[in-house]
Amino acid sequence: MVNDDSTTRNGWEPFLIPTDDNIAWQVEDVEEEMFLLYSQLQGSFNEHLDDKDDDDASMESGLGSVNPREGQITITLPVCRCQTCSLRFSQKGSKKSQPQRFIPSSKDIILFQDTTALNSRKGDTGSVLWRASKKFARLILSEMLISHANLSTCQILEFGAGTGLLAMALGPLVKRYMATDLPPLIPLIDKNVAHNFPVVPPSILSETLDWTDFQSLSSNARLKAYKDVWIQDFPDSGPRIILVVDCVYNPSLIPPLLSVINHFASPETDEKKALVLVIIELRAEEVTRLFLSHWIDSGKWEIWSLRVLDARFAVWLGRLTS
Repeated sequence: MVNDDSTTRNGWEPFLIPTDDNIAWQVEDVEEEMFLLYSQLQGSFNEHLDDKDDDDASMESGLGSVNPREGQITITLPVCRCQTCSLRFSQKGSKKSQPQRFIPSSKDIILFQDTTALNSRKGDTGSVLWRASKKFARLILSEMLISHANLSTCQILEFGAGTGLLAMALGPLVKRYMATDLPPLIPLIDKNVAHNFPVVPPSILSETLDWTDFQSLSSNARLKAYKDVWIQDFPDSGPRIILVVDCVYNPSLIPPLLSVINHFASPETDEKKALVLVIIELRAEEVTRLFLSHWIDSGKWEIWSLRVLDARFAVWLGRLTS
C-alpha cells in the first residue's frame, strides 16, 4: 500500500501517484509511450500464462473477456480493511460494550452476463465482464492507487460500465457512484447491483449515456445532457473521478469517447475539473496510439502513465490544466 506523503505526488488526491520515475511518468511523447508499452508487453508475453492473481484465468478469452460463455459468474474481490471502511463492518454501540464483527478477507460478487447480446447485438461488448475491470477493482481495493480515507468523500462517474462490477466494488466506499452505458445495458447493471446487495446502497446509481449521440449535440444540448446525467442526481458538485475502463478498442468510437471525457471533466459550469483515469488492455497498437494522441490533442491535458498493473494494461491519469 502506498500511503507515505513523501513517496506520492501532491495535487492528485485521492490518487496516490508514486514519485518513483520507474512507476509513474508524465506522457509527453506518444511514440515513446507506445514503444515502452508494447516492448514491455512483448517482453512479458508468457508471464500471464501463470497468473496466480487470476483465479479463473483459464476461462479468459484472448481478447480479455473473463468468461464470455457463462450467463452467471462469480468474482472474488478483496475486502478493504482500512480503518475507514472497517467501521462499516462493526456492530452498533461502543467498542467497549460490543466487539467488532469479524471482517472477511474477501467477498464474492455474482455477475449476470448477457451472452446472447454479445453475439447478436452489433458492437455490444459491455454485456460480459472484461479482465481489465476485474484487475482494476482488485487494485483499488488493495489501496495501491487510491487512498480510501479520501475516497469516501469522492463522487465517481464511469463511462462504459458494462456489467457494473466497478459500481459494486467501489460504490459502497464512495459518496456517490454513477455508472453509465448504452440503454440496453442499464437493466443488466441494475440487475447485478440489486442481486449483490440486500438493500441497494443509495450511493450507487445508473444512467444512460450514448457517446455518439452526445458528440452530435450542440453546445447547449451537451450542457443539458450533462445536467440530465449528473446534476439531477448530484446538484451539489461534479464528479471528482471519471473512470474509463477498457473502452478503447474501436477507432470509430474514439472521437465520441473523447467528447464526453472533455465535457464531463470540465463542464460549462463552475464545477471543479475532474481527474480522468483510463485503463485499457493493450491490443491493436494503432488504436492505442490513436486514442492517446487524440486525447493529448483534444485539450490542455496533463497525462501521467502509471505502471500499477501488469504489462498487458496501460493506465493513464489525466487532468485539464486550464
